[in-house]
Amino acid sequence: LESCDVSFQVCEYPDFMKPSFKGELRWRVQEKQKELGKRRIIADAGFIGHERKHGEKQFGASTYYSIGFDSVKGNANFYNQNSPDTRWKKLKIELKPWRTEGDHILVLGQNLKGVGTTNIRKTHSNPEHWFAEEIQKIISSTNRNVIFRPHPLEKKRRYRDDKSGFGAEISTNLHLENDLKNCWCVFTGTSNAAVDAVINGIPVVCNDTLSMAYDVSSHVFSENLEMPNRTQWAYDIAYSQWSLLEMRLGVCWKHLREKV
Repeated sequence: LESCDVSFQVCEYPDFMKPSFKGELRWRVQEKQKELGKRRIIADAGFIGHERKHGEKQFGASTYYSIGFDSVKGNANFYNQNSPDTRWKKLKIELKPWRTEGDHILVLGQNLKGVGTTNIRKTHSNPEHWFAEEIQKIISSTNRNVIFRPHPLEKKRRYRDDKSGFGAEISTNLHLENDLKNCWCVFTGTSNAAVDAVINGIPVVCNDTLSMAYDVSSHVFSENLEMPNRTQWAYDIAYSQWSLLEMRLGVCWKHLREKV
């Protein structure tokens, strides 16, 4: 590491987690790079066309992963500010008009052991307590039905038999699009599924800068939600992720190389 220019790793090891046997190498590498003041390139789940786009993990040349420097999600530097429309057009995705009607609020859960809970843990040692408090606030301020969709990993670990849902209805849908049907708004911490919501014109509420939807979201729940222009946001997010094929062809490296 002392003689390398930049390291590459898959996913960020959370600062709040003690290094496990399985994750110790990743933890040691990133801590050493920080000590040396050197750059890290980090691959993580993509935001559009990602590996879980059909409910179960699927991999292929067209699967997208986020590739950024020194962190993940909203803390990463993708060098994508004010990007052109080139990559967005290649995705062939339409930004649907903002939705103003719907009958339920969808709460997107987190991987409780993932780096996405970093900011939540600054005020709540247990992210589940944060979700419980936020869901109760929403329930007390709306007449709409509140549905909680657990993170795919947490659904297997925690919610397989527990139907409490913090007072909300637990989603049993495999596919996110089924939960987004007739959805009035989405509430989340940093779930990447918020990107799907924004693209589908569903207003998002999140106050965590780690979220990739933060810049086009409301930061406080209310009946009057933000519906900003999403065009530049869409162009930029297309330059934060790269397909496996683009990695093989060197397209991703061409974008990142000059920043090392």
